[in-house]
Amino acid sequence: MQYPVQQRLCKLSTFLFALCTNMLSPLILSIGGDFHASLQDTGALFLVFYAGNFVACIFCGKLLSVFGKPRALRASMFAMAALTGLMAAAPHFLAICAILFLLGFIVLVIQVASVSICSALSADGAA
Repeated sequence: MQYPVQQRLCKLSTFLFALCTNMLSPLILSIGGDFHASLQDTGALFLVFYAGNFVACIFCGKLLSVFGKPRALRASMFAMAALTGLMAAAPHFLAICAILFLLGFIVLVIQVASVSICSALSADGAA
């Protein structure tokens, strides 16, 4: 990958990370309303998302070293798009929970990979 492509990929992934985390609260409240979930169940969706973040903290370094940062970043961005589409078609509340857990995992991988790539680019003087 050339530097300009990596720079664009890092900028896009940073935007997606910020969008996902900032739109999480209104999205989860809307999901709870759509499934007629109680406030307690709706609040559990936040726990599920951040549980995915926690699990990603454990495995993210190994994942990035095995697959490589750019490849893991591209795959994570594709997975995020696919999971977001699946969320729109989720038939029940438990499917939403599973998708949010995976999104929490993916969002952290995107964050770590993009920051790592950007820091490597700035060390090379290309950022």
